[in-house]
Amino acid sequence: MPRSATSCQASFYATSSDASSARREGLTGQELAFYRPTLRGYYRKDPLALFVKHLERFPHLAKLVRDLRLTFSTDTPANADAVRSILQRCDRVTRIQWPSNLDLLTAELNVLPLAKLTDLRIGGSKQEWEISVLLQALTQCARLRSLSLSLALPADSPSSFNAAGSQSLSLETLRLQTDNGLDSDASSEAVFYQHILRRVRPEALTTLSITLHLSNYDTLSCWVQRCTNLQDLEFCLVEADPTDRLVELTSMLSHLMRLETLKLTREVREWASWDEDDYRRTWGLDELAAALSNFFNTLPPTLVELVAEIWAPAGECYNLVKTFLRSHLHDSSLEAVTFDAEVKKFGRVQLEATRSHESAEDSGEAKWCLSYKHWEGCSCGDWDYGSWELEGPDAAEYEV
Repeated sequence: MPRSATSCQASFYATSSDASSARREGLTGQELAFYRPTLRGYYRKDPLALFVKHLERFPHLAKLVRDLRLTFSTDTPANADAVRSILQRCDRVTRIQWPSNLDLLTAELNVLPLAKLTDLRIGGSKQEWEISVLLQALTQCARLRSLSLSLALPADSPSSFNAAGSQSLSLETLRLQTDNGLDSDASSEAVFYQHILRRVRPEALTTLSITLHLSNYDTLSCWVQRCTNLQDLEFCLVEADPTDRLVELTSMLSHLMRLETLKLTREVREWASWDEDDYRRTWGLDELAAALSNFFNTLPPTLVELVAEIWAPAGECYNLVKTFLRSHLHDSSLEAVTFDAEVKKFGRVQLEATRSHESAEDSGEAKWCLSYKHWEGCSCGDWDYGSWELEGPDAAEYEV
């Protein structure tokens, strides 16, 4: 292989983890180098232009590209020409990640190998794309198995969304997020999700991640119940506490008995303080404890990781968390649990529990190790405030 065939590799080469993944697929040499190029536009030398020149000089390399990741800061005519050239040459691409400049994506949509794609990832923070364009593109993606959308919905009223066709997709992975961040977008979000989900066979999904406003919970949870083969689920509520929907979440989970990873989270788009006492007034501790007990009893035995941003204040509620952990200390697939609990210094925090494996060094005993981090408004990020063993000698120092 001529040395110059990989001379510009540093400008657009994928990460080491990507390379490791490609090696596992049995790729070597040039196949490994050009299987997954990541084209980033913030280098001094434009990697898009460099890649085009490289493909012009070594046209056989275009046939090696399977996973294309495009990240650039402008939608200049030069970028548009470069992207068009790359897509026309790399006609064996099956995976595309396009996080920004979606107007350029619209202009070049006819060049994308939609019929061959198995993995399509579109959008990023505050990226807006015409919904009708997306829906039309999906009608051509017959082989698609993974779809990730993170979009800001346009200003159009929901009635203006073009429904296009409704071809059923046999997706295995679906990730949906709208990123406007305002409650007024909930109605547009509902219609957008409706158009996407009507194209998806729920029983084919094994991975689902969805972010939604609370007003859309009932409709979305009914659809999720039909995803009976799910192994990984992330259900994120915007500006709402999952504790408020604990009973309904438990009902939804009763239909999902193959889960290995479960994340019930909240997304706070505007800073707000969470009043722990609200649940003492609104629920009453007895009612909350009963709901928590039912929740734990409903969880599938296949779970490996549980992240539940659900409030378990000190007393009976937190005792239920500890009972749940003790019951999964032995002969259990569960390895990690994250829950909202009460500590002496800060009140409500996210408590992380990790199960250690039995070893001779630990006298053959398994144990749960607990820890938490807390953000105090410092721009430096979270701070680690120590760790302790469940019901160990140091527990009283942290637990209420």
